[in-house]
Amino acid sequence: MKSYFFIPANNPKFIEKSFYLKSDFFVLDMEDSILPHQFNDCLVNIKSVKDKEKYFIRFPFIEMELNSSLLSAFSELIHLGFVNYLIPKFSNSNLLIYLKDYLLKINVEPAKLRFILLIEHPAGLFRLQEALDRQDLNILGLGLGSHDYANTMGMKHTLENISFARNFTLNMAKAFNIQAMDFVSTDLSDQTVFRDECLNGFQLGFDGKFLIHPSQLQTFQALQFYSEEEVDDAIQVYDLILKMESKEIPIVKYRDKVYEKPHIDRIKKIMEWRANHGAK
Repeated sequence: MKSYFFIPANNPKFIEKSFYLKSDFFVLDMEDSILPHQFNDCLVNIKSVKDKEKYFIRFPFIEMELNSSLLSAFSELIHLGFVNYLIPKFSNSNLLIYLKDYLLKINVEPAKLRFILLIEHPAGLFRLQEALDRQDLNILGLGLGSHDYANTMGMKHTLENISFARNFTLNMAKAFNIQAMDFVSTDLSDQTVFRDECLNGFQLGFDGKFLIHPSQLQTFQALQFYSEEEVDDAIQVYDLILKMESKEIPIVKYRDKVYEKPHIDRIKKIMEWRANHGAK
């Protein structure tokens, strides 16, 4: 799983600290975490960002049609070199069509920008397939804004209660071969609960996790995503694969277990994880 660390764009000190944090990606928040009068300050603050490929911007796209200053701000962000964006409050394809038309109007190829759709309303869930089928924009992934979703539904935010929306978003991402990012955990008091939520998301198949605090990032980076037994078996099975003469490996047998292609693909993922993280 990749880490996506949220930073309020109205705080230049937090932006500066992100230069030293080892998150896979950062999300500069220019929407819910800032006040309207701070918007221009955000534009000034984010100019200090150098490694723009690692930064997404959560931008209030839904308000663009009614606010010409937001159109100018979006154009400025593109001019500054930001290509990654988070679209909050996705509800239907109309906004994506509008954004595509606007990009073409300012001579920007829509495919050059990458977007993550944040699902925060049940309407967004049921209009996802239509939006992804249309391919108006380059949609990199999907994420669930579970707290806004739960609030809209009038439900208490628990893993059980949000499971339908969470699994629906995950399955839709997998169906369209794009990334699935798991929800933000807002309880900072219990890192054990946070750890269990991360592992649960990984075991379900999520590709990333939204984070909001350095303590979460520290816990996330220390996670043992695979058990020692899984890693040991993976090493042994992978060694057998390397010793086989045929490049086509239909079945591998080890310790009374049969490993077919889906299992071998998982073995390779474990070995990749071990090479990058698990062997440290």
